[in-house]
Amino acid sequence: MSYPPHTGYNFVDTLHHSIYPAINPTKSELSQLSKVVLVTGPGRGIGRSIALRYAESGVACIILCSRTASELDDVEQAIKKINAHIRVHKFSIDITEEAKVLAVAEAVKKEEGRLDILVNNAGTGDPWNLIADGVTEDYWRTVTVNFKGPYLLIHSFLPLMVEMAKTT
Repeated sequence: MSYPPHTGYNFVDTLHHSIYPAINPTKSELSQLSKVVLVTGPGRGIGRSIALRYAESGVACIILCSRTASELDDVEQAIKKINAHIRVHKFSIDITEEAKVLAVAEAVKKEEGRLDILVNNAGTGDPWNLIADGVTEDYWRTVTVNFKGPYLLIHSFLPLMVEMAKTT
């Protein structure tokens, strides 16, 4: 099958659609015991897969952040099916709202005392359009979610992660 150049599929010869042995999260050398992981955008696609793979690797806690609360509940159930002992915290937030991101960072610090891994996966995109045919508000929403959101998460959680790194 031939893909258009802008999709990025032509950068590699082999596309993997399943977990192969070298990246199997259940392998003991890839285990992440005692780690606290935060995943944004875990409701579907890559974010959901990342959250579930961390559950398979045996982390202690997975923190899920999404705008859609029902997606958070579905992912939590899937995580608990993999490993019922993993602590799951769910936050229904818009990652572009600084006060809400800071509140999540404070809650994580209070409840877990650490964050080892931050997966900045949340994002959005619009269909490919010519600039003349695009909607300005849609464009800026994409820029805000994809640039401001990850910045706010790094800005809010980096102090906790640095503090954690100094103690280990």
